[in-house]
Amino acid sequence: MIVHRHTLISEDLFAKRFVCDLDACKGACCEVGDSGAPLEPEEARQ
Repeated sequence: MIVHRHTLISEDLFAKRFVCDLDACKGACCEVGDSGAPLEPEEARQ
């Protein structure tokens, strides 16, 4: 476990890849830029 700003983070976070299913979530956590989940410009237009 890693501590970051009083939050415990599993080291698995750095070893596993995450891919969002845009059809299921409809981009609920996505934002263009450096905040939120990474989003490609073409995905933002969907």
